[in-house]
Amino acid sequence: MSGNQQTRFGDSPTVFEELFQGDCVGPLAALREVARLNPQPHPIDDPRWAALYFMIAAHPDPIQVNHFVQNFSSILRGMSLTPNTSLGGSVIFVNNVPGSVSPVKARMMYIHSPGWDDETELNLAWRLEVEMAHNCFSKVFAQENWRGDNQVWVDNHRPEGNAWLEFIFEYRNKPNSSDPKDYIDLSVTQLFYTVNMVHDLYYRYGFDEAAGNFQQDNYRRGGEDGDRDAIIAYSQDGSGMNNAVFITMVNMDVFSFIHELTHGLSTRLTGGRSNSGCLDWGESGGLGEGWGDFFALMVRSVEESGDFPMGSWASNEPMGIRYNLYSTNTSVNSLTYESINDPRYALVHGMGEVWAEILWAVSGHMISIHGFSSTLLPPQPLSNGTVPVGDFYLPGSTLVPKHGNTLMIQLVILAMKLQPCRPSFFDARDAIMAADRFLTGGKNECELWVAFSSRGLGIDALLKGGTLWGGGHHVNGYKVPDQCKVDKKIL
Repeated sequence: MSGNQQTRFGDSPTVFEELFQGDCVGPLAALREVARLNPQPHPIDDPRWAALYFMIAAHPDPIQVNHFVQNFSSILRGMSLTPNTSLGGSVIFVNNVPGSVSPVKARMMYIHSPGWDDETELNLAWRLEVEMAHNCFSKVFAQENWRGDNQVWVDNHRPEGNAWLEFIFEYRNKPNSSDPKDYIDLSVTQLFYTVNMVHDLYYRYGFDEAAGNFQQDNYRRGGEDGDRDAIIAYSQDGSGMNNAVFITMVNMDVFSFIHELTHGLSTRLTGGRSNSGCLDWGESGGLGEGWGDFFALMVRSVEESGDFPMGSWASNEPMGIRYNLYSTNTSVNSLTYESINDPRYALVHGMGEVWAEILWAVSGHMISIHGFSSTLLPPQPLSNGTVPVGDFYLPGSTLVPKHGNTLMIQLVILAMKLQPCRPSFFDARDAIMAADRFLTGGKNECELWVAFSSRGLGIDALLKGGTLWGGGHHVNGYKVPDQCKVDKKIL
């Protein structure tokens, strides 16, 4: 992996050559040009030079790099230094570094470097901590938030990697201690990884820049306001306990992480990226909660269908934070559409539990028809923009996932783009049908109807007296369209 691109052994030699030119030859040539244009020696105790050299080598935009090179002296004069001894050791903040979100933390240290006769030498160097505004990993800024202050986060604690920039931490909760600060480095690192993983997963299924995803730099690929839209993620948020809200994560429960990140997905896609008020209340709010649980289940599921809790780690309860385990077995979870009439399921989280269970049952049926993929991540596009079919997609010009679990993810994400603002359960169901017609020509329509009807969302399901704000009486329907009645079984 290089920058924000991936390479595989099967890639053509030109792919490796392009990465080598972009990540090695280009930055070295830019630094040589800086040295040629600025031959004067510079003081070793001034970290401004090191910070600007770093930005020239690391910035992904060649236009910006050329600007840094050609205007090196004037940019350097615009940067200032602020000493700080309160952070442990002698730290200097370098202000106004172009391409950096916040002042760069610089600390002088000794490093081993190759010398003569296979020996190493100790040399002084600047160790820099940079939050890049233009970053190949520009999806999330992750840190602790013990104070519970969502406005001040730049200087909050983040883990430090070892000499090889590896972030490897163990769960070091001390015996008889309930202090989560004991494992904060592990927690923040896992948070950073999970947010990036989910970002990349949703990106491959269509939640990209143009759709309004969350990135600090959109690389001129469109999107809402273009740039500066990365997720600010908090581990161990001091504003509450054992909960998570988008965008403030507080624990190590991956179900909770993915649930909250999915709120960003559904909010941006439903009604368009500029309309964030489509899932605020009533059934639409319940759908938003349900999608969060459903995607958390899909990401963590295995081929052997089982029963899954939601938030069991955070709550320290085997059943988790929902009334039921999620299961395709109706003897374990018998929720249907009309379960919303029960006061326990009448508010958004309860309705979300019903919707997630319905989607989980539909997904189980799709897996029984099309099989299970051990990987959810679609293939990385090649350098020419084409996507290899491999064992992930069906043969053909349209990229249709071939397995039941990956197809279901694609249908649900595409349906979010197709459904109206403030959708009902019926709207969300019908949008999944429309997504299948768009993607496959409707090849799965009857299978989807069979699965939805098994949980009361057949064509004869009714809502009597409901409004956008909720209420009304929900009536199960178990019928499927006439064309789907032949040789189709009800789950």
